[in-house]
Amino acid sequence: MKRKKYLLGQDAVRSYLDRIIERNTPHHAYLFLGRSGVGRLTAARYLAMGLNCEELIKPCLECSACGRISRSLYLDVRIFRKDQ
Repeated sequence: MKRKKYLLGQDAVRSYLDRIIERNTPHHAYLFLGRSGVGRLTAARYLAMGLNCEELIKPCLECSACGRISRSLYLDVRIFRKDQ
């Protein structure tokens, strides 16, 4: 399944995000902190896809919402970077 490979090596993070997605209990904002290359953007997109996915198994990584989020085209999801 594609989902399991999305946050490869980040089982604890994926498990935490999956619980948020399954229970539909997100907070109003999340900060993803860490060194460059640890998967902050990937984790943030995974959570956004899970909360906005159009399919039953979330995130499906294939529906239009997941596709738009992965390409930074989803209007309700905003990624802020240090240089902005």
